[in-house]
Amino acid sequence: ESSHFTKLTFIPDERSFGSITFNRVTSDNSLPSNEPIVVDPGSGELGLLHDVDPDFTRLSNLNLPNSYHQEETRATFNYIRQLSDRVSVTELFGYRKIQYKFIDDLGFVGAPFDVASQNLTLYGFEQQADEKIFYQELRFNITPDLGEIPNNLIAGWSYEETSGFVIG
Repeated sequence: ESSHFTKLTFIPDERSFGSITFNRVTSDNSLPSNEPIVVDPGSGELGLLHDVDPDFTRLSNLNLPNSYHQEETRATFNYIRQLSDRVSVTELFGYRKIQYKFIDDLGFVGAPFDVASQNLTLYGFEQQADEKIFYQELRFNITPDLGEIPNNLIAGWSYEETSGFVIG
């Protein structure tokens, strides 16, 4: 598992402030498995396995190590300019590249299972999602003078473009 973060701030003049950030994360983990929903033999109703059979330990660790891989790269540019005592403008540009990858996860629990011996059937799956996201936001923050009434008006525009795919 690794994570890198860098932030550069700058103040071009007394009415402006900006920052540039970069973040990179790589992680191999496990995810919790779902608890099976089963038919209660007494009532015929669906319920969680631990409700139907209290002998099932709900907090059992059903995970295999390193069944989940995540990579994220994020970069942002943020700039704030005070136009007057009551008006400021903020511009934000960002980019995220994300990969989530389930590798023979065995995250689905199902029948047959033997609660007495704590044996469950784990069904594996693989799935990978790759996304590239670009976003931009421009907003104005206006604080009109309304006397004693606290107020703030924010108006702006945002744009997001997402591309990528999911396979499984």
